[in-house]
Amino acid sequence: MEDRQQWLSIAAVVLVIGGLGFFLYKRSRQATNEPTAMGEGVQIEDRANQLLDQMNVKIPENADKIGLKDVSGGDATGIATKSFNNNVFSGSIIAALPELGSGEFYEGWLVREDPFDLVGVGKLRQAKGGWMVDFTSNTDLSDHKQVVVTQEMVDDQKPEKHILEGQFN
Repeated sequence: MEDRQQWLSIAAVVLVIGGLGFFLYKRSRQATNEPTAMGEGVQIEDRANQLLDQMNVKIPENADKIGLKDVSGGDATGIATKSFNNNVFSGSIIAALPELGSGEFYEGWLVREDPFDLVGVGKLRQAKGGWMVDFTSNTDLSDHKQVVVTQEMVDDQKPEKHILEGQFN
C-alpha cells in the first residue's frame, strides 16, 4: 500500500511538472509571436529597416521617414524619405519589389490631396538588391504627404497599378 502511495505521489508530481512545462512552452511561443500581434505598422517598419540594412543605405538624421505598405496584395515593402534644407527638397524611395515583365517599370509619386497635385519623382532602378529612386526639387513639396509606387507599362506620367503607399504625418 505504501508503494502504491509513493507511485501515485510521483505520478502527481510528474503531471504537475509536465503541465507547468507545457504552460511555459505555450507562453514562450506567444511571446515570440508578439511583434506580429502588435500590429501591421510594426511589421512594415521592421521589414523596411531590414531592407535598409540589406541595401546598406543610411537615412540622413534630418530626413522624415515612413514605411510603405503593399496595397496590391503582394508582400512588397519600402521606405520613403524627405527633407527640405537650404531651399532644396530631396527624398528617396527604397523598396523590395517583385521582378518586372518586359517593358514594365516602377514609378514613384508624391501626392497632395487638397488641392490635388501629383508629382512624378522618377523611375525606380534596381540597385543593391532592391529598387530605389532619389529625387530633388527647388520647389518645396513638403505638403505632398502621400507616397505611391506604381507598376507602369506606359511612360505617360499617369499612375497605373498601385503597389506601395505610405503617408507622412
